[in-house]
Amino acid sequence: REMLSPRYTTRYEDLLLPDVQDILIACVDGLKGFPDAINSVFPQTYIQLCIIHMVRNCLKYVSWKDYKAATSGLRPDRRGGTDGDGCVRESPGR
Repeated sequence: REMLSPRYTTRYEDLLLPDVQDILIACVDGLKGFPDAINSVFPQTYIQLCIIHMVRNCLKYVSWKDYKAATSGLRPDRRGGTDGDGCVRESPGR
């Protein structure tokens, strides 16, 4: 098992003070040790890979010949804010 980065664990221990009692879902970007650090402080947390990283990981297996067709319906959502911050959304009209 990989070692936990003390930096990550310390950050999640900081969340314990004063009001955070539990985290139900954590969306992470795939950094090693991040899920273990979260689960060491909040053991019941469901860890979910960020949608951007899921899409990127899937697109690694698409051939260059099919890449344009596979990505034509996707566009980055750069609106920001709390609703869909950085999500990949389907293009309008598709």
